[in-house]
Amino acid sequence: MAKLVLVAVFFAVSFFLLADVIGFDSPWLGLLLMFYFMGLAKVAEPLFALRMPAALRDVDPASATAPLYRRLGVHRFGSLLRNTPLRYLNASVYRLGGKRSLAAVQAKAESAEATHFWAALLFTPYIVYVGARGYLAEATLFAAVQIAFNVYPILHLRIVRARLKRVGASGDVRKNAMGARTTTRPESPAKNSTSVDPSSDQRRERLKSLFEEFLRQTFPSLGLAQEIEGLIATEFCADHALQELANELAQYRPGGGDMLYAEHEMRPKVAAWLARLPNIEM
Repeated sequence: MAKLVLVAVFFAVSFFLLADVIGFDSPWLGLLLMFYFMGLAKVAEPLFALRMPAALRDVDPASATAPLYRRLGVHRFGSLLRNTPLRYLNASVYRLGGKRSLAAVQAKAESAEATHFWAALLFTPYIVYVGARGYLAEATLFAAVQIAFNVYPILHLRIVRARLKRVGASGDVRKNAMGARTTTRPESPAKNSTSVDPSSDQRRERLKSLFEEFLRQTFPSLGLAQEIEGLIATEFCADHALQELANELAQYRPGGGDMLYAEHEMRPKVAAWLARLPNIEM
């Protein structure tokens, strides 16, 4: 709370100092207020996270690959954010190597989208007002700023949330498969029994071969990752640590992407599990 108050005081003082120089009727003050709103929303996030309107809160997982987004260049915009220092403007919507939970990233992504949405909603009438006052050049510039700083970030974050929702759905399917296998698995043999599951070695060998194939490929295919994920979910559900690898594989795409793991991030994880394979619980 103290940080929020200090930032608000700083913004207020700087606003009045600038207004005293350029005049309180300057159209540029409205643009400044929009950025102040976004800054305050970011600082206030630990206390209060903005939400999207109910009608826009849900996203369709399939929309992540919608042709319209590609035609509008939203994916290229996302690449620009991801591969340049611009990503540090809101690093909270990135998983940072998997250190942040999926639910936390989803909440951060929705809050970021809501911040841009409400900023755009408040700034749009001001652009019209500026144009009506005869400041056509400024209104045109403000419209361009609106598109670059609000509209495209909103579209980008909706793709991000759609991907996250798809990853979450994949995880739910895997958990259901684990539960079904656990409930239908026959009773384990008595501790003094010398019987061994004849298929356990075969399953380990199958997983080993898939791991090795993943490491061998320069750009491991999505199909291979999904095959490993499915095998872990159905045949190795007793090893809860290994299930985390399956969760990460569900977030893998060749080349990576927003909230997704790339091959250079997944390869060390797979290599580590390959070394631990003899100790994996069946």
